[in-house]
Amino acid sequence: MKLLAYNIDDLKKLDSCLEQFRFECPEQVSAILCMVITSLNEPREIAAMTARIKEVLPDVQVCGNTTSCEIDNARVHHHSHEICFYVFESSAVELCFYDGHKEDLAAAASAVVAKVKAVEPAAMGMIITMKSLNGAADIFRNLRHLPPDVPMFGGAADAYADKIDNVKTTPTHVFTDQGCTDYGFFVMLFYGEDLHLHIDSYLGWRALGNEVTVTELESDISVLKVNDVTVADFYKKYIGVAPGPNFFTSIMPFPLMLNRGGHDIARIPIGYGETGSVLFTSSINAGEAVRLAYGDPMEILNQSHQAQLKVQQFGPEGILLIPCCVRQMYLKDDFQLELTPFGDIAPTVGFASYGEIQRFDDCEEPQLLNGAMLIVAFREGGRESVGAGNKWLDQSEHIFKDDRITLVSGLAHFVSVTTGLEEENRKLEESLTRQKLQLQKIRELNKLLKEQQEHLEKAKEKAEAANQAKTTFLFNMSHDIRTPLNAIIGFTELEERHPEAVDVNREYRKKVKLASHQLLDILNNVLEMARIESKQIVIEEELTNAREFFDSWVSVFEGEMRKKNLSFKTSYEVEHPYLYFDRTHVMELLMNILSNSVKYTANDGEIFAGVRELPGAKPGECIVETTVRDNGIGMSEKFQAQIFEQFSRERNSSQSGIQGTGLGMAIVKRIVEMMNGTISIKSKLGEGTEIIICLPHHIGEEPEGQEVPENPETEFNFAGKRILLVEDNDLNAEIAEELLAACGVKVERACDGVECVNMVTKARAGYYDLILMDIQMPNMNGYKATQKIRRLDDPDKAKIMILAMTANAFKEDQQDAINAGMDGHIAKPIDIHKMFQTIKQALSQKI
Repeated sequence: MKLLAYNIDDLKKLDSCLEQFRFECPEQVSAILCMVITSLNEPREIAAMTARIKEVLPDVQVCGNTTSCEIDNARVHHHSHEICFYVFESSAVELCFYDGHKEDLAAAASAVVAKVKAVEPAAMGMIITMKSLNGAADIFRNLRHLPPDVPMFGGAADAYADKIDNVKTTPTHVFTDQGCTDYGFFVMLFYGEDLHLHIDSYLGWRALGNEVTVTELESDISVLKVNDVTVADFYKKYIGVAPGPNFFTSIMPFPLMLNRGGHDIARIPIGYGETGSVLFTSSINAGEAVRLAYGDPMEILNQSHQAQLKVQQFGPEGILLIPCCVRQMYLKDDFQLELTPFGDIAPTVGFASYGEIQRFDDCEEPQLLNGAMLIVAFREGGRESVGAGNKWLDQSEHIFKDDRITLVSGLAHFVSVTTGLEEENRKLEESLTRQKLQLQKIRELNKLLKEQQEHLEKAKEKAEAANQAKTTFLFNMSHDIRTPLNAIIGFTELEERHPEAVDVNREYRKKVKLASHQLLDILNNVLEMARIESKQIVIEEELTNAREFFDSWVSVFEGEMRKKNLSFKTSYEVEHPYLYFDRTHVMELLMNILSNSVKYTANDGEIFAGVRELPGAKPGECIVETTVRDNGIGMSEKFQAQIFEQFSRERNSSQSGIQGTGLGMAIVKRIVEMMNGTISIKSKLGEGTEIIICLPHHIGEEPEGQEVPENPETEFNFAGKRILLVEDNDLNAEIAEELLAACGVKVERACDGVECVNMVTKARAGYYDLILMDIQMPNMNGYKATQKIRRLDDPDKAKIMILAMTANAFKEDQQDAINAGMDGHIAKPIDIHKMFQTIKQALSQKI
């Protein structure tokens, strides 16, 4: 057989659900039973749903019931509809519907017995409207004549109530394709020699105190007195709860427990009468011995585990769970702990019931249980049983989330009023509890000490490893930093010695500039890793032309590749031209890996850079896979295992002759992880390296009205413009003044924020066209100076254009400048073209 189940939250989805079943239904079918577990409680809507299923699937037999909780794939659902198809390969099923508004139900039960004796089914299931039948004692008494070899199971329909007090009065319904009723039942008869059922149940409630005897009834389900004391007074005495608005919810965890045929059966209290009687969900007989019981969460889990092992050994193809609705109300979210393991065994469906029906092997009469979990496992054929494993042994360690104040206070009150031996037992229990608590605290302290010791050991190991890595880093960096510094100092000194050698000095200056960029790259890598470790990096996605981005990336290294005569091939296979991603950080990591390929590939070598688009995990997303492959020097397996560690290098620059901090790939790894991407490396020493980076991106649309970028060769002429330069460092100020003056700018300087504010305040409005503001300065920094200028009384002075010109060059620093009221940002060391371009744009916005 096969159990196919679909959960829908709207009946508008019913047709698609039925179509899905038709697609998934096996070809070899002997019978199909559609069991509908629904939150619907209106007969007309139920009838319409049933008719629709029959219309689409005429050969399917339909039955179902209302409930207060639907179970799909062993998961709890509410206010939904569970459409379950039991698809049999060789078995058959027959439905019998009985409406109490049209016939006597006790007589109907006798008719069921006669039919079962005549046809001898493999098993029988029954769903009943228990609320309206006041216990249905006559029905179950007649069913005791069923043949002893026919297994029986079932449940009572339940329904959602608008409030807790209406649980016992809200009507419920059962239905088949023969009709729908709030007063009746239907029977499922299963036939087939290959059909096997495993029926089991467990309770998880524990008995408290001594037995008492039921001495007076008002009806089968209404008990007036136990030991000649009203049941309401009995609960008030032992649980400390008197009849009132919260009576049901307070005593719900404390049912009466009776024993029938050696089986503990609970009776859940659901209301009270004016005479002091208490109403229960199912029948209790006069003269029966009962005891108070309480729901033990850990016992529930333990019994659940034992039941799961039995089901696993049976090897089912489908599981039907019928838990009492009170379990869900009592355990709340922790109710899911019972269900989940069943779903790991086989497809699992079910519903919360108002009572569970089981015929025990040693009992003639089917028993209506309360508070229990009923398990019905199906299998066709002689499937071999599966050996029990330890898959759920750790469940007993789960701690329930819900507060058990009502339970604890009830138990404490129950024990406090007992005398004699019970009082001594209480003292002994309290002593044992205190000892257990003390022992538990000692264990927890020992565990905490052990964990702290382990943490300290790990911290020590990390600290030692970090210190070793930093020591190695400093040894390597001392050479890497000194190399470009030596070049800068040496070529500067040579230029001073031979000022008349113009051509030679021009070459010296080029080398000084190159060394300066090398030194800047080293410092940028160190700062970037520091920002990553302090979690200061923020990923900010923006719409980007993917092709232009790819072209700009690979074009950066064309000059170096030509110098080394490298064969460079590219591939671009991206379907969507516009994607959302963080341009700065993506470019940073791609530049790192392509730069490494160029560095570590010898002259006349080969490099490949390719980009292709892969399907994304979600709609509207794609994955961009970037591959960089070369036939360079490659890496050893040992180094590959540590390539993403900080300061890691296969050889230092003294040995390899190649500059590097050992931070590049560590930065790449961290950025890729921050973007939820992946990176993989394949390399062999002496043969080359392949690096593949996969990053998820949101797909974008082509923006309208794109501006055509300016020609980068545009001349900048700012003749007649006056700029206030705010800079505390004399060397930086001199460089900026010379560069600005070369473009016709009149430059005035302030040495800190205070002087800047004073000069702007004293000057007439419009005297300065723009302010270039440093950030870190004595007396007053650039942020505060900007804020003071923005608050000047003269509106023309307050809106002057201000650009940050600072060594605080990261994206966050740019945003800080904007937040402080500045209009733009220029990073140091100064890129001359970018500086003039930014100034031009700012001046063009001036009104």
